Amino acid sequence: MCCAVLSTSVPSMSSRSTSGRILGIIELTRWRKSPHQRSPNRLRRPPNRSTRTPSSGSLRNWSRASLKAQRWRQRRPRRRRMLRSPPGPRSKVPTTRLPQRQRPHTPSAKALDPKRANPFPVYDREIRRLREHLHGLTARGWSARSHCRGWSVKDVVAHLSTDEVYNQACLDGTISELPFSGGLGGWNGRGVRIRRGFSPVETLQEWEARQERVRRDWGKIGVSGTIPTSVGRYPLSLQVWHLAREYAIHADDIEVPLSTSERRAQLRWRVAFGLFAAREEGDPVDARLEGDHVRLRQDGRDHELDLETFIAYLTNRPQQLRHAAKRRLVKELGATG
Repeated sequence: MCCAVLSTSVPSMSSRSTSGRILGIIELTRWRKSPHQRSPNRLRRPPNRSTRTPSSGSLRNWSRASLKAQRWRQRRPRRRRMLRSPPGPRSKVPTTRLPQRQRPHTPSAKALDPKRANPFPVYDREIRRLREHLHGLTARGWSARSHCRGWSVKDVVAHLSTDEVYNQACLDGTISELPFSGGLGGWNGRGVRIRRGFSPVETLQEWEARQERVRRDWGKIGVSGTIPTSVGRYPLSLQVWHLAREYAIHADDIEVPLSTSERRAQLRWRVAFGLFAAREEGDPVDARLEGDHVRLRQDGRDHELDLETFIAYLTNRPQQLRHAAKRRLVKELGATG
């Protein structure tokens, strides 16, 4: 066993510095040898470039570059998250694109010209409200009485299916095959009676299927087209306005809820189109819209009515009004309900 003998003597400062220089020269000479001249027994570790320590000069450059990169990364703008609409088929109904501020939520009564305005947004809104309401009804809600005399809520939806049968016949050219014996009243009553045995789900599904098909075919024709009706060819846009008004009336019959702003917008276009329809049917009404009221002149007297009361008068539905005084006034003006 070999033991190293340590000298206890302390070398002088001169001998220590001289030996240090000699050792440094030897180490430097060994370091400068080529790899082939190095001892084969010495294990070489491959350089780790990721952890290599830079020189003092490169350290300063590397630090500056690193700081610049950090500052640049901090100033990098974050990608904005955009809300995208779900993909779906585009409407084929041509519309006029207006600046956003000039776009009314729904056609106002003053600006509404049924011959020029696009009725599809209004019509689609009425359908959407009605569907949401019907899908939320309980069995008791379906059997509740409506404001249509003798009809339940389910009967009203059955009547809407009957309306869509007529709309389909207009598109298919089969109007002459419909059983119109007994006039319009007979047609409506028969359509409700034959569906009395349907369950609420069956009644709702039939109406939705018929309405969807008609709406799809209307979109193919376009808002500027015409369709055959019981009175001959008729502008599709006006037909859709009539149907939008019909749906709004029956939505009131079964008390579909609306917010205050929605109700006000709905009443305004209904007043405007109602006056147009009265003139079209040869029974004009001497009335004009003034803000949120209608000034009606009848038998030499002026009556100032709010929008809700005037609609009840125009559609002959005083029973839809909650206040007894308003119902009485509408009946005095000639509505029978």
